[in-house]
Amino acid sequence: MKKNSKKTILFGASALLFSLASCQAAEVPSDTSSSVFNDSLQMTGHYIVQAGKSDYQIVISEKADDNVIFASNELQNFLYNATGARLDVIRDTSVSDFSGKYISLGETTLFNKSGLELPEELLKTGYILKTVDNQLYINARNGSGVYSAVYDYLSENIGLEIYSHDEVTFDKVDTIPLYRYDVEFKPLFDVRQILYKHLNSSTLYQRRMRLFTDLSLGKWAAFAHTTITKFLPFSKYGADHPEWYNDAHTQVCYSNPEVVKAMAEEMKSAIASNPEATYIQMGHEDNLDMCTCENCIKEREIYGNYAGQELEFTNKLQEILDPWLEKTYPGRSMKYVFFAYQTSQEPPAKYDTTKGKYVPVSDKFRINKNVMVMYCPIDADFSKKMSDPKNSAQYDQLRGWRDLFDGASRHGEMYIWTYSLSAKSCMIPMNNFGTYEEHYKFFSDCGATAILDQSFYETGTPSLEAFKIYTQSKLLYSTQYHYQELAEKFLNQYYGAASKAMTEYYKLLRSYYNYLDATKGIGAYVMTDLYKKEYWTFEILSKFFEKMEEGIEQIAYIKETDPSRYTTLLTRLRTEECFPIYMMFRFYMSELSLNTRKEYWNILSEYCKKFDIVSSLEGGMDVNNSIETWRSEIFGD
Repeated sequence: MKKNSKKTILFGASALLFSLASCQAAEVPSDTSSSVFNDSLQMTGHYIVQAGKSDYQIVISEKADDNVIFASNELQNFLYNATGARLDVIRDTSVSDFSGKYISLGETTLFNKSGLELPEELLKTGYILKTVDNQLYINARNGSGVYSAVYDYLSENIGLEIYSHDEVTFDKVDTIPLYRYDVEFKPLFDVRQILYKHLNSSTLYQRRMRLFTDLSLGKWAAFAHTTITKFLPFSKYGADHPEWYNDAHTQVCYSNPEVVKAMAEEMKSAIASNPEATYIQMGHEDNLDMCTCENCIKEREIYGNYAGQELEFTNKLQEILDPWLEKTYPGRSMKYVFFAYQTSQEPPAKYDTTKGKYVPVSDKFRINKNVMVMYCPIDADFSKKMSDPKNSAQYDQLRGWRDLFDGASRHGEMYIWTYSLSAKSCMIPMNNFGTYEEHYKFFSDCGATAILDQSFYETGTPSLEAFKIYTQSKLLYSTQYHYQELAEKFLNQYYGAASKAMTEYYKLLRSYYNYLDATKGIGAYVMTDLYKKEYWTFEILSKFFEKMEEGIEQIAYIKETDPSRYTTLLTRLRTEECFPIYMMFRFYMSELSLNTRKEYWNILSEYCKKFDIVSSLEGGMDVNNSIETWRSEIFGD
């Protein structure tokens, strides 16, 4: 492969003022990031592209879904942009010479004649990428696995790297050999989604980060808190059936057989109304309440705890819904997912020292077919590993759920809803840098095959959002990637000429969080309020400004020579600067000169609008009001 140049496509610390001798952030090593293709590749003597020309065609099925069609377009366009050779995309119904030069994507007639098979252990989104004679085959059970494979192939052959929706790089080459591939790839999680504002608003961005959209609401017949909110609203059923609810009407009565029947009927309607859905959630409401009737108390004693009662309630729903589904929609399958959340995080298990694992506390315990648990470690300190003593409760709970599902021969039926969310402080970067690498591996080791990582999906944040999307999506995908390597790679490319300053800003931020942890015990909890003056001195906020301004100085030389790139980099720096400006205005407005206030206000106003930063906390669309209030104070009108 002859490499000519690297092409970038654009879409769209000094010493601290405190002692950090024992709590420095880890240094970022040089780039040694790994490919998901581990084996050395042998040449076949054939070439996908040779000297800028190609005899190959991309073949998709006549019945190809949107994901496979998308994969074919991405493969075609990136190969053309890298090599100048445009491979035609054709349907398999037009293939007559089955010995021709083809790249087959998905379940084509070519694939069906090839003798290749998809191993069961690859689940939905794992893929095969194999060479047979002069043909290349890429296939997965779900089309998202096909586009993931295409990106891995392009990464291997043209150096494709997708850093964000507006930062994509690849090598300019004139030749791509057909190697002898024999790849069977299983991602760390079969189903993956990350909830960030700009990621959620772009299907293209999600796909390019190899994320799987079955966790989006369109693939769920019902999702999250559903028992009253979705299925049995008190306003609809409460007048005639007050006994279906607890005294406050905030949770349902799981022990009432009429509730089981009524909820099953509502779930049938939800399933029928969402023909593409493969999941449906039996999720208790977002509070700490529960029904305290005599029967519910007795059931919790029988099944171990509230989680045991919810699990048995879900089993009963499955026993109604699966036979109905088989009769009404033959061939369709659903997963029935209950929440292990807040009051139901603790598994109905006890630790058996002789067996070295958790076992059910009740002989009534069971997990029916197609029943899954969604575990939410909402109380964890996300600045620490799951194995850290501060997270011992979540660590033991997850091990308990793992052992219960394994003991019921239901390994892999666990879904994790985790958090990159500082719910009360979204203008401040959450201190979970790097820890999610260990978190994700531990979740996988516990048998989780599906994961949702929740951040702020209603607002942009000046919290290194693109950085976190890049590192998290890679680490959700494959253990071949490592956080520190990804961090350096991203900072160098995404911030370009300003990468030195932004790397120093990143290290300064991490070091300061270590200092706060060591001196004030500040971790990274979902519900911690970080908007406190005692955490953010004028001096440290000024240091953050210094790094941003150094970055702006570092890009000044390209303002005339490459104005588009300059504007892109300036926007990225100014967006991150909204964090210290916002904090300065909250706590130190009086210590700033009038000219400085005006300058900062103009930056905050402009870049909050550009980056759609509208909230300072979860659910609070208040940033614009704050900006307008500060405008009146500063400009006097």
